[in-house]
Amino acid sequence: ALGPTINDMSGDMQENVIHMTAIGQLYGKRDNAGFMKNAFGYADVQQLTRNRKNLIEAYGDGSPEHVEKFVRAVRKNKIPESAVETSFKALPKSLQNYLKGAGSGGKKIGKNHFLGYKRKDGTTTSDINDPDIQKDENGKPVEVRGGVPSAARGMLVWRIYLEQGGVCAYTGMPLDLESMDLEHVVGLENSDNGEPTEQDYLDRENERNHVLTSSRANQNKKDKNMKDFFEERVDKLSKRSKEDFDK
Repeated sequence: ALGPTINDMSGDMQENVIHMTAIGQLYGKRDNAGFMKNAFGYADVQQLTRNRKNLIEAYGDGSPEHVEKFVRAVRKNKIPESAVETSFKALPKSLQNYLKGAGSGGKKIGKNHFLGYKRKDGTTTSDINDPDIQKDENGKPVEVRGGVPSAARGMLVWRIYLEQGGVCAYTGMPLDLESMDLEHVVGLENSDNGEPTEQDYLDRENERNHVLTSSRANQNKKDKNMKDFFEERVDKLSKRSKEDFDK
């Protein structure tokens, strides 16, 4: 039971968190292998095509400021940190372990993975709206970074799942916990404006650039900008019939 930690949310949101936590109880194991595992299906392509214009506009010039507007719009549910923490602890250990290491940038990011924001009492929160977040000399929230896997990373990714209502940021279809990925909207190695700088990596490895998508969407998009993603991976499939996909 999640108990009183969710009492400060609306009734509908309480029910949604309980429902999504219950879905988490059914988690088996990551679907990391199999023939055509990351191939788009008919429904994927249909939904992406419907969202094409909005997604390309949402990506825009790929600037951190522009992309954050998209991220906040997708992750629109307001979830208190207490509910994130309590529901995360109620998840199966296997799912917790996946979430703790989700979206790893490997050696390139190392100990600079985004884990949350530093509170005035020294603890870490995944909630950008927490009024007790420390601010630096420029008035910006103080970030907490480190290696993965980590519990803080796990709660951050779980927060994103709850904030998105359990649906894919790109297709709008329900996420399968066993085949979903933490997506960097602007890919870590995107080179549209030249080779990424150290600041680019920090801007991209940040919750302001994080959403959850199906593994299929994540693996097909890779480091492409949204326009190239559609032109190279989606558009050529959009005219195919369901029978084509079945074959």
